[in-house]
Amino acid sequence: MEIHAAVVTTFGSPPTYQPFTLPPPGPSQHRIRVLATALHTLVRARAAGKHYSSPPLPQIPGVDGVGLIESSSATTTSSLLPGQLVYFNALANPTGSFATHINVAAADTFPLPASTSPATLAAVVNGGMSSWMALTSRAGISASDQGISKPFSACVLGATGTSGRIAVQMCKALGASTVVAVGRNAGALEATRELGADVLVRLPGVGEKEKEKEKLEEVGWEAAAEMDVVLDYLWGETSAVAMRRVLGARRDKTRRLVWVGVGSITGAVAGVDQSLLRKSNTMICGCGPGSYSMDELRQQLPRLLEVLVQKGVRSEVEVRKLTDVEKVWAETGTKRLVFEP
Repeated sequence: MEIHAAVVTTFGSPPTYQPFTLPPPGPSQHRIRVLATALHTLVRARAAGKHYSSPPLPQIPGVDGVGLIESSSATTTSSLLPGQLVYFNALANPTGSFATHINVAAADTFPLPASTSPATLAAVVNGGMSSWMALTSRAGISASDQGISKPFSACVLGATGTSGRIAVQMCKALGASTVVAVGRNAGALEATRELGADVLVRLPGVGEKEKEKEKLEEVGWEAAAEMDVVLDYLWGETSAVAMRRVLGARRDKTRRLVWVGVGSITGAVAGVDQSLLRKSNTMICGCGPGSYSMDELRQQLPRLLEVLVQKGVRSEVEVRKLTDVEKVWAETGTKRLVFEP
């Protein structure tokens, strides 16, 4: 089948919109007409060849989306029928979601209510997935709680970014009694109160490099000292200072703290004094594809989608046509860019 797709031919260069031949759906696959797919941070990193899960070139970017089932292979036993609105996950796919059509395994295709806004949901699932899997798979927040008392408390480090704002909402959706939001942009940080943040901690503005650590030391990290979980979207020097200050201010150091690295916006390396870990009950771990299995993700996605739809988890969205992908690829801002073919 002849379709059109955004294709990356050189790492670091924007994709171009061009014709592409899509084979028939393979065993246990659905052919889906894509309605909306978002330009997440993960998508940019994979397309630039800077993520450990980057596919080889030429590459059709995109890790998920919302669409309509058009057809299925003869061997597919799925109960989903043509015309069904679905969310699909393309992380394990050879081709990405930035296309007019995509073949996706039935196991990675999930039904949605017909009233669901494709662009709105496409904008939030990946960000919601990052915090949901960090909380459930890595921090043990679940029906069984796995050692963390309920309700739990959480700190979102990097709460003013798109994924951070969604993380604040996911913490509340999973039962957090207190959410501490940490971020740099004053206006965006204040807006997290409407999303469920209880306590705000402002990071210093970007200034001279040699004064960065000094300014970070002045931040009121004590506000996050008694949390059960930290979702860290920043890492780098910011997290190194935060970890030292938070662990130092913690009253009961035998109380478990799970520090989950979800992103590395401010740096890939954070220097941590090992003595901090020896004298506190702190677990540092990461969250991303590889820290959990695809089967575990598939098990979690139906509940995650249910929460996203029922709770009305939201993000600012800017919708563009996929034909304009090369022109708008480099655009950045507070709104999540969503493409419609």
